[in-house]
This record gives sequence, structure tokens and C-alpha cells, in this order.
Amino acid sequence: MNAAYLFDRQARMGLVNALQHGDAGAAHEVRPEGPPVTDELVDVTEPDVSPLFEPFRGLSSTSLALSRSRITQATPSVNLLLPEVTPYSVFAGVKTALQFGAELARSLSRPLRLITTNSGDAGSGGHSALDQERYLREYHFDGLGDESFAVVRREQLAGFAFGEEDAWIATHWSTAHALDVAVRAALLDPRRVVYLIQDFEPGFNPWSTEYALALSTYHAGFVPVVNSTPLAHYLGQEVRVAVNPQLVFSPHFDIEQLDAARRARTESNTVRFFFYGRPSKPRNLYSIGLAAIRLADERLASRGVSFEPLMAGEAGESVVLRHSVMQNKGALSRSDYFAMLSSIDLGLSLQMSPHPSHPPFDLALSGARAITNDFPSAPRQGLHPNIVTVDPDPTAIANAIVRAAERVLAGGNDPVATFSPDVLGAPLSDVVPRVANILGKDTA
Repeated sequence: MNAAYLFDRQARMGLVNALQHGDAGAAHEVRPEGPPVTDELVDVTEPDVSPLFEPFRGLSSTSLALSRSRITQATPSVNLLLPEVTPYSVFAGVKTALQFGAELARSLSRPLRLITTNSGDAGSGGHSALDQERYLREYHFDGLGDESFAVVRREQLAGFAFGEEDAWIATHWSTAHALDVAVRAALLDPRRVVYLIQDFEPGFNPWSTEYALALSTYHAGFVPVVNSTPLAHYLGQEVRVAVNPQLVFSPHFDIEQLDAARRARTESNTVRFFFYGRPSKPRNLYSIGLAAIRLADERLASRGVSFEPLMAGEAGESVVLRHSVMQNKGALSRSDYFAMLSSIDLGLSLQMSPHPSHPPFDLALSGARAITNDFPSAPRQGLHPNIVTVDPDPTAIANAIVRAAERVLAGGNDPVATFSPDVLGAPLSDVVPRVANILGKDTA
């Protein structure tokens, strides 16, 4: 969720219809990107705080989120921190966080709290804590169902009593920062904090206070639980974060739906092409991808190859190429997304971050060939036989598109290529008990 998701109620409301029809798969793969990037983020929501917290005022809008909370002998809980908790904010990364929190709470036999660290409308979408809880139960997000959980808004944290044996889960970097400040102010023990890392979030900001704060959270002494081996490798190589390989989990793939899409695949004399295009997300390299497609369109036309491109992932205009028109399908519903995959031969999905992203695997697992970019210190080559990795350069990508298109027409795709998700990490269900053991609790 970017600034619009966090602070613009209209932007969130515009997603209600899509959300009511289920998760839109990779076409809605939205990871929280935090508050607006500015050095003027001053936390003024906590007027009277402990002198131990006061020096951190003004670092970020979440610096003082826990500054007026208390630690007591209360019954232990699992506290999952998120920027906001509303139906309009629950997408891929947030859904994984909810699933992880729910499974850890069950493993520890503790109640789950969902705590928002943004204040006011940005943290609640204008809804009360009871409304948020009701919405989450209504939409049955990732097994929350009838389990015991409560929503605690930022405004309710003043005087709130947490247990000294509570387990804490940081998600987005701004929530990890709030917990880091609480540790520095001697409120919390960092060994009780689990940091669910799903991408290299400093890269979502330019070099700035926000970049430095996000980077610092990786060295706060928390227990890192990492989404995918390429991301874990990057954190170890580039950030010197010691990640236990036993705490690296594989992204969840909708294997049944992807297998159904593979079985529904039909032969064609046209190369049916998909571009995961999200102009508003810099890490998806929209302009580089578009330049590569223009080059490929020209070269394929010169070779007499019938090329049928389409784009999905974000609402916008269709793109007129020299020899074809790339129709923009926008943000697809879940059913439409899988139906589209069954009719795609070749796809391009770029991600300029160490997390490998879902769309290339969705394409590959549905029997299509996928092209994605390499990323330094986060190896992607060899993750799946149907995934081709190249430099994030328009010419290199265009060359890969042309080669893959010719291979498609020659019958070179392998729709049932062998793939083990273990190459990306262990199942999340295997990682949760390991985390519970690290926290020192009996999970039997």
C-alpha cells in the first residue's frame, strides 16, 4: 500500500468491489510501502510521553506509537503490528502477515491482537476497532475465521496494558521502527519481537531519513522471518543480516487454480503475451518493460510472427504499439486472472527488488514461459525451468521476448515442468513452530 492507500480514503474505497470478489491474485500484489516519503513526518499524536521516548519524537509518524503503553503481568498475547487493518488494505503481503500471526497465536495457544500503528483515518479507514474486527471475520482473511483476536487502534494504545511475556510481530518497516523505539526506551525486549520481512523496504524510499530508518530496523535485534530464499540471500550479502535458513519460507502459490489454468491451455498460432504493468510502482520497471515490448513488437513483425499482447495489474489506458495494440485489462478479479493465465503463452514481469514476486511463478506454473529481471545478490536463475532471467535492460529483455516467442511457436514450452517450492523456502506452516520454539514456548 503506498501513500494513496494509507491516506486517501477514496483510493481505498475504489478497491472495495474487487476485494468483495476475492483476491485478485498477482494482479493485486500490493505490498505496504509506508507513509509519504518526506523528511517532515513528525509524530505529534502523543503529547505527553516518557522522557525515554521523547528524543525519538519526529523521526517518523510511528516513532511514538507505543510510547504511552504499559508492560504488566497481563496474560500473554501475540501482537501483530500493521500500518492499518481494514478490508481495503488486505492484499498479498498483509494477507501473509495475517496468516503468520494467526498461525503463531494458535501455535502458542494465545489470543491474537492486530495493532494499527498509523493514527486516525489512516489507521482505521474511518472504522472503529469493532468494525475492523467484523470486516476481517466477514472476509475470512487467511484463516482468522472464528479464532480469538481483537483489533487495537493507535488511539487506544495510550495506557494499554501489554504482558511482559507477549510476543510481537513487526511487518512493514514503520511497525518495526515503532517496536525498535520501544526497545530503545526500555519498554520491550527485542528477543520477544519477530520481524516478518517480505521485501527490502528501504528500497521503497529514496535515500532519506525514511531509508535510513527502514535499514536500521534490520539490525534491531529482532528474530527475522523472511519471505523467499532470494530475499534472505540479499539480506545476508548486502545488509549483513544473519537469517536462520530454517526461518525462510516460500511464497504461497495457488497450485490448484494454476494447475486448472494449465489444463485449460489451448494451442495457438499466435504468441499470446502478458505484461504485468504497474506504472505507479517504480520497482516494477514499467517504462523499461514497455520499451522492451516496443522493440520486440517491431522485430516479431519483421519475422512474420503474430503477436497478441495484453497488460494487467493496474487500471490505465491500452498501449498502441507500431504493429499491435496492447490491451490493458486493469486489476483483474481472481477468477479472471486465472482464466487469463490459461490463454497466455509468454509473459513479462519485472521486479527491481530482491523478492522474486508472484507473477513469474504464476505464469510458469500455469504452463507459460516467463521473463523476469535478474537482481544483484538475489539469484533468480534456475528457480523454475519456465522462468528466463535477463538484465533489466530494454534490449536484453526484447531479445529474450523474441527468443521465447520463437520457442513457443516451435512447441518449446514445458507445461508440466518440475518445480519444488522448497527452492524458495520451507512452507510457512513448517516455519511457524520453529519461531514459537525460538520464543521459548512449548508448541506441543
